[in-house]
Amino acid sequence: MRIIEFNKPLINGIFIRRYKRFFADCVLMDSNETVVAHVANTGSLKSCLNPQINCLLSESENPERKLKFSLEALQTPSGGFVGINTAIPNKVVRKLFENKLIDHWK
Repeated sequence: MRIIEFNKPLINGIFIRRYKRFFADCVLMDSNETVVAHVANTGSLKSCLNPQINCLLSESENPERKLKFSLEALQTPSGGFVGINTAIPNKVVRKLFENKLIDHWK
């Protein structure tokens, strides 16, 4: 069972910079296009925001959205990914709880 599911596969990119708290410039790896992605995290993210690191983006089909892309994760120097979207942990905990995947929550 997958704990985190996205509507579409995540898109590989390169993180360039974050600005105005909710915006990040990223380069899509498949097209080399620079896009502005929404950053759903109000924290400083100081330890994560290293230019030229790999990132994962989701793409929205919603024409009402101002930004088509959302920054979901940034790669750490050790190779793992850190989640950036603060809505994801609540979804993970809910799924773990509903499916009784943590013994002491049963």
